[in-house]
Amino acid sequence: MSLLEIRNLTVTYRTGSGATLRAVDGVDLDVGPGEVVGLAGESGCGKSTLALAVTRLLPRGTEVGADALRFDGVDLVSVGEAELRKLRWQRLSIVFQGAMNGFNPVMTIGAQIAEAIHAHRPDAKRRAVRERVRELLASVGISPQRAADYPHQFSGG
Repeated sequence: MSLLEIRNLTVTYRTGSGATLRAVDGVDLDVGPGEVVGLAGESGCGKSTLALAVTRLLPRGTEVGADALRFDGVDLVSVGEAELRKLRWQRLSIVFQGAMNGFNPVMTIGAQIAEAIHAHRPDAKRRAVRERVRELLASVGISPQRAADYPHQFSGG
């Protein structure tokens, strides 16, 4: 069974002149539980648009069509914003590659991770957030003590 099921996904943008631009055309994809997928391709081929369509983070006015676009049985085309918000970050997220998506150089790693946790769980207590930051770092093989380090301290330089 697929955790993410995409059938015949299309994404069309409207240009400033009113013309249309098909950025994604007929994509089929299945991702199973525990599976990790990376999208690779040349600049402008639709990788980011595909990911943004799945998470419904595309600009207003963008046309998204699909025979199926489901995450764990939830229809991502018709699901309401409140339920979609619950899915994002906790179960459905994107990690973009690129220098402009990196960490803020003047904030500690822990503070930046905590900021993201607070954005999705505004009622979370400080102690619980600190512990979650430590758990997340440990889960990717980074010592929890490194939460107090700045991004440049991870570069080896």
